[in-house]
Formats: sequence, C-alpha cells, structure tokens
Amino acid sequence: MKLLDEPAFWAEASEAGRANVGRYDWSKWAEEVQFICEDICHPTPLTEAPVMLASDIDNTLTGCAPSAALFKAWIARDRPVFAVATGRSLPEARRVLREWNLPSPGVFITSVGTEVYLPDAEGRLCLDERFAQKLDAGWDRAWVERALKEFGFNWQARVEQRRWKLSGFGDMRIARRLERHLARRGAAAQIVASHGRLIDVLPLAAGKGPAVCAAARRLGMPMDRVVVAGDSGNDFDMLQAVEDGPGRGILVGNAMDGLRERLSGRRLYHARAAHAAGVLEGLETFGFALNAMEPPVKMVAQ
Repeated sequence: MKLLDEPAFWAEASEAGRANVGRYDWSKWAEEVQFICEDICHPTPLTEAPVMLASDIDNTLTGCAPSAALFKAWIARDRPVFAVATGRSLPEARRVLREWNLPSPGVFITSVGTEVYLPDAEGRLCLDERFAQKLDAGWDRAWVERALKEFGFNWQARVEQRRWKLSGFGDMRIARRLERHLARRGAAAQIVASHGRLIDVLPLAAGKGPAVCAAARRLGMPMDRVVVAGDSGNDFDMLQAVEDGPGRGILVGNAMDGLRERLSGRRLYHARAAHAAGVLEGLETFGFALNAMEPPVKMVAQ
C-alpha cells in the first residue's frame, strides 16, 4: 500500500530494483553457487597455525576492496586458523564472503554467536553439538517469543529467526525497554543491539565471545594465540572478553555503536585504518601479520 500511495517511495524502490536485478540473473547466481559448492566439497584442512583470527564480516572485513584483497593475500601467505564471527546465517555469510572475494574460513560462528560450525576429520563443517547443548540448557524459545509479541517487537524477516536467535528492528532505547520487559516476564535472555537499528534476542550463554572461546577450545588453540576483530555492538562481548587477556582484540577504525568509548583494555588495539586494513594493522601490531601491508599502502589505509 505504501508503494501505491507514495510515488517517491515507488520511484526509490524501482531504482533499487533496476540497480540490483543483476544479482538475481540465473547465470550469475549459478556461478556463485558453484564457487560455494567447490569450497564445501574441497575444504582446506586446519593445520597447526601461529594464530586464530575470529573476525566479524560486515564493515570489518568488507567495505574496502583493496584492503580485502590484502587480507586475502595474508591468509594465503601465513595460513592462520581463520574464523568469522557474524550476525548473518551460514548461507548469507558464505554469500557475502564470496561477493567480496574473501577466503573461505575454516570455522563459522554465525547468527550472533549462537551457531558454531567446526570442521570434522574430513574437513566438512558440522554444527558444534556441545555448544548447542549449552545454549539449550537455559533457553525457552517459545516463552521468550511470547514475551516479545507482548512487547510489540518489530520482527525481522522469518529467515532471520533461528533456533537460538530472535531478531527484530529497534535502536538502543528500544533495546533497553525490551530488556526491562523480558526481566519482568521472567524470560531468560540477553539483548544485543547493533548498527543503531538491529536487535537480537539470544540465550544467556550465547554470544560471539563464548562461541569464539568454545571454538578455540575444540581446536586446541590456546587463548593467547586468539585474536578477535569487530566494529559494532554485536561484537562487544567478544572484544570485551579480551580486554584484559588472555586473548587479543582489534577494533577497526570505522567502529560504531560507541565501542571506542566502551572498550579500553590493555590487550585491545584501536586501529586507525578502517575495514580489513584495520584488522591487518592490529595483527601486525600483535606480531602476527608482519609485512602484510607495504608502508605506502599502510599510510593510505590509515
């Protein structure tokens, strides 16, 4: 009805449709799916690595094509344990990584740290059932969902609703009101607000921080060799977890949601460079990505 009633909105939607229709051309879609399937069928096995990097995707690794290319080159050269920790689902994470020509991770932490996918003995990704059981233990999804409906939650699309994640729209003010409402209703859940417009409701045991720690333990990676990187509110808990050790954290130069003011630990690096260049800057500072950027490139990035 809004499209029919508001000509300006109709024009805006039409322009967006014309600009993006190419993404849904079958030949392009088939090519992208083929690349993703090749990654799944021929996974790169995890080997002993000097560092495990767990990074957010959107606006942390994406946002700057040249620095994304430098990041990809570093992964190929130094072969770290590369994990992504994202708010996106597994299929969406794969799609965005492919869109930005970023390497396929060995570990996927998806849906705001509620799903952990680790490689099995043959390198195939499988849901970490131990972490899943931990989340199930204190999560009454039906009760939380009823409480959200009572609140008048502004839901995101159904595809964004997951087993351990209920997602909607709203700013920090709404998130605080929702937090109080769930407490009054006795719903055991945590609220994660990010990007000034997204709200995720998760089990108390969930989050990118606990998920990264669980993945590191399963892979036998000591926490003092784990580095996390992020830019927004749903990265807060994993960055906060390394403020005083034993891991390390990188806050990229384009960070938002007031993270620079909220985080200041001695093992947390505040990069000047934005996006993937900021991640490389932090890794280089920690001694894990030496010479990943030539001095002139680093100067431009900063």
